[in-house]
Amino acid sequence: MGKRLLMVVMILVVSCAIIFAGGGSDSSAPQINPKPSEVIIYGGTTGGSWNIFTTVVGEFLPRHIEGIRTTVSPGAAFSNVQGVNDGQITLAISKLPTTFDGYAAKAPFKAPTDNVVNMGFLYDEHTHIIVNADSDIHSIADLKGKRCTTFAKGNTAEVIFRDLLSVYDMTYDDLGSITFSNLNDMAEQFKDGLTDCLCFASALPVSVVLDIVSSRDIRLIDIPDDKLAAMQEISPAYLRQIIPAGTYQGVDTDCYTMGNAQHMIVNKQLDEEFVYQMTKAIVEELPTIGAGHVVYANLTPEMMAQDLGIPMHPGAERYYKEIGAM
Repeated sequence: MGKRLLMVVMILVVSCAIIFAGGGSDSSAPQINPKPSEVIIYGGTTGGSWNIFTTVVGEFLPRHIEGIRTTVSPGAAFSNVQGVNDGQITLAISKLPTTFDGYAAKAPFKAPTDNVVNMGFLYDEHTHIIVNADSDIHSIADLKGKRCTTFAKGNTAEVIFRDLLSVYDMTYDDLGSITFSNLNDMAEQFKDGLTDCLCFASALPVSVVLDIVSSRDIRLIDIPDDKLAAMQEISPAYLRQIIPAGTYQGVDTDCYTMGNAQHMIVNKQLDEEFVYQMTKAIVEELPTIGAGHVVYANLTPEMMAQDLGIPMHPGAERYYKEIGAM
């Protein structure tokens, strides 16, 4: 809770504006079925932690809520936020910086996505900046002229990398090259010596990094306090995170990096009782979800109910308060 205090304070005004704006955007808001029988759930890339969560939820939800059918699809943070806002998606996962960007109508969003509300925290992602242990790269400033690889353009991790470069007064033009790729291909490029640096965000531990360190030594690049503060001026959803020593073989000191929260989102027009029942089902099935992916293994209702600076749906809030998690 403590590490999010700064973020909550910084975005309180925006959050309040979203809650209390009144007529404005509500008058033109898409009208959705508040009690859908067809529950559309969007996660992320097939096989990833978001996809595993939504697949598991899609399987058990009809057993908890009578009269519904679920459809689970891959997705991405931007499209998930837009789809929930427009009423095309019932339940989705988002990255907190992307949700906040939607509220602020920051590109690529074209208008405020103020129909989107929180349903519960899931886990934190950690930004990884990986170089070879014998590399002459010791700071992001040393990436000038180097070959770098990150996620596809528009992915939150790619946006983070651009923002990180900007606080060092750099752009992609200052690099030797920039490649946009998926996580598995990034790891292969690194192992084959085709790139000097990987920058991405994921939950700990990252399987492809465990694979990399089985064959070569790496170094993790820190983000110092002053640069983190500059990043938080860009988005208060950026948080200090630490990759503990020993997470990866050969990395024997803590890495002071940054990260962001992953959370469930729904449309604020959904029926309170319906969202209450969805939240209740997910909390009751936490052991099942945790068995699906290690990142959810230690998730608790108290963690889910924490204040992210994003409005909580009344149905979810009622359930968390009922069980003493809020």
